[in-house]
Amino acid sequence: MSGLCGIVDFRGASVDPRSLEAMISPAAARARDGIGRWREGAVGLAHLHLNLTPESQGECQPLAREGLVITASARIDNRADLLSRLAAAGWPLAANVSDAELILAAYRLWGQDCAARLLGDFAFAIWDGPRQGLFAARDPMGLRPFYYRYQATTCHFASEACQIRAIPGCSAPLREAALALHLASIIAPEDWTFFEGIAVLPAAHSLWCDSRGPRVWRHWQAPVEPLLLYSRDQDYSDHFVEVFRQAVRDRLNAVRPVAIWLSGGLDSGSVGAMAGWLRVQEPDQPWPPLRSHSWRFDTLVQCDERHISDLIVRQFGLIASEIPAETYAPFAPEAARVTHPDEPLIQVYTPLLETSLRLAREQGVGLILSGFRGDPMTESGDFDYLELLLLGHWLTIARDLIRLHRHAPHWSMRRVLKNRFLRPLRLAMKDAPALHRAAAVLGGLPGGGWARRLNARPSWLRPDLMPRLGLDGQRSAQAPGVGLPALTRPARHRAIFYPGYFRAAVEQERHNAAFGIGYADPWSDRRLVELILRFPSRMISRIGEEKRISRRAMRGIMPEEARMQARKIVPTPLFERMLRQDARAAILELFTGSRLAARGFVTEPALIAAYERYLQGDHREEGGFWNTITAELWLREQEA
Repeated sequence: MSGLCGIVDFRGASVDPRSLEAMISPAAARARDGIGRWREGAVGLAHLHLNLTPESQGECQPLAREGLVITASARIDNRADLLSRLAAAGWPLAANVSDAELILAAYRLWGQDCAARLLGDFAFAIWDGPRQGLFAARDPMGLRPFYYRYQATTCHFASEACQIRAIPGCSAPLREAALALHLASIIAPEDWTFFEGIAVLPAAHSLWCDSRGPRVWRHWQAPVEPLLLYSRDQDYSDHFVEVFRQAVRDRLNAVRPVAIWLSGGLDSGSVGAMAGWLRVQEPDQPWPPLRSHSWRFDTLVQCDERHISDLIVRQFGLIASEIPAETYAPFAPEAARVTHPDEPLIQVYTPLLETSLRLAREQGVGLILSGFRGDPMTESGDFDYLELLLLGHWLTIARDLIRLHRHAPHWSMRRVLKNRFLRPLRLAMKDAPALHRAAAVLGGLPGGGWARRLNARPSWLRPDLMPRLGLDGQRSAQAPGVGLPALTRPARHRAIFYPGYFRAAVEQERHNAAFGIGYADPWSDRRLVELILRFPSRMISRIGEEKRISRRAMRGIMPEEARMQARKIVPTPLFERMLRQDARAAILELFTGSRLAARGFVTEPALIAAYERYLQGDHREEGGFWNTITAELWLREQEA
């Protein structure tokens, strides 16, 4: 992704150009197409160019217009609508105007309300000279990052926290509470970083900063709209396809080759199939070359998904690349120990992802698409019986309960009726808070049993750690339910807006940026989110028909065999083999003489003992090891 950074001294002191250069340096990989700078007195802005769209070709950022200066990392999808509204208001612009110019015009017309009118992925900052303030905003689904620090009437902002920390004399000590929450597998507050004094602008939020300090507010939230009630199930599929097609089309507006991380799951498969289908249906459009990257397993063949993904590759003639997964697994000899100065990693397979990114850069790829948010969008919650009762769908309820009994034969039908029908129905009819409790009981958060294991605090954490840091009783943050009279709409809302997804999206964007490659996810399109939240739950996913809406919608677009067989195969055996065998010596070395123990976060003997128990077959704390490993690696890198 392109990058941005800047300094505003509200006391009026001139910006030291060396400080601006220091902020540029740590993120220089983002400047695949050059660096732009703008300084005037107490304000200095910089833009690190990565030109992904035709409209970004030849643009000049930072862009100054009538006392306003903008630096933006953005792809705006509702360009035609914005141009029409601007023209009607007396602000006509050329059709091929850059996204930065479009955002600046929107700010001139709508002021601080402009961010809510933008569709797409964006993070931007505007210096408003006449008002002597800085305005910034971030897209609703958090695909572009924005960090800032306000200290002694000076504001620093950047695409990465390490850019702010690079400023000479910057004091940003470790936020111990953030590291403790990471070790306990608890998602920290959404505006936290791992450094005191540096904050994240949360997704869907805007910032105004002046001499009085920063003010942050939410500019968008998923609307609580009535359910869409179509007369035919096919109408839901048609509506979904219409919005999903536009989401993929907008992200194919690229001037460099595009690659897709293509697994055997329905989420990335839908992206790949839709991209290929668009190229077939509209051959006259200037589509970019389309590639696919898939993981290859030579010994752990149960993890291989190419028997599904290759069907899409062949159908649409994608240029395919295979990444040997076992060669570049974590701690494999050929795999680097990947860290980033901003925070410990959360993605287990980062060395494998970075191998793919290195190959993509060699291939000239400018943008990678993924199916990142497909799971929470189409998988959360199956049991919305209040909704079905209100609609009179008794037969559907009966069929669902029979399917559930078949999928859980150890449950009697009486138990099925009690736990999956009567109990949640009684909760739903009682009050709104019970809706949220029922949604949590019935599922909706990603991870299933794995997530439950993660929520248990590892035994090797110091007993006094959480109380000492004021974190006793802290639980993983969850987005609020929408309070509708249906069990799974709150669950689905909570899953889509689960804070862990926002942190993972930033991590993925950062990895891509390190190779000068953009990142986009059609499943994170705001229009698609708003639509999915209005669909009846029976259309999203049901027992025996998981991911119902996307599987039905892809009929006639995805190869039929792939559409019916598509399913996620999580390469857990690769992770377990790494923990148990391949990285055993390296992990013991990390746990011995632990920096975490020296800083009072963990008890080293308890950590090593727990790992030894795991090697002997005790998997109860398996989920806690990865965060401890990444935290230890990160601390060692920080102290190097």
